[in-house]
Amino acid sequence: MFKHLKQFPKIIVTAPQRAGTTITAKMIAHDTGHTYIDEAAIKVRDLGRMKHIVNNKRNFVLQCPSMVCHIPEFAGMKDLAIVMVRRPVHEIVRSQERVNWGVWEASELAKFGITKDENSPPIAQVKYEFWERIKGTVRNAVEVNYRQLSGHPLWVPDERRKHFGIRQTI
Repeated sequence: MFKHLKQFPKIIVTAPQRAGTTITAKMIAHDTGHTYIDEAAIKVRDLGRMKHIVNNKRNFVLQCPSMVCHIPEFAGMKDLAIVMVRRPVHEIVRSQERVNWGVWEASELAKFGITKDENSPPIAQVKYEFWERIKGTVRNAVEVNYRQLSGHPLWVPDERRKHFGIRQTI
């Protein structure tokens, strides 16, 4: 499914949290033979660590949903593909509620200059709107539809994911 991405020695997979970045990154690593790097390697949101990986490593797939706001800093790199996972916002919100992810919503919104209140949009919507504004500047922008992942051998059907924890993929 993702063998065409093997041409890029550096791949970043991002999206709103709970959009499927972990499984997408693992699938891409599986199909390309690249090393999967979890967001924990960059302490979820450490830009310095992210830059170190991007500038010094090759043949990797970095999963980093917290770093959508920093994508413009990497947009022009010719050896880097930036993959955005697209999933309906209502599904992301439902997944966030299921695992009590909302405690991080305010800090994620703040990255985009938004204060969380009863009128603030969901962070998933904010990140997708940001992507729409910048994706034309991303040299190697790739969009992946979450539902199309179901054809991959690593896919876990919805009914088997109902009791998954916040970091569980398989």
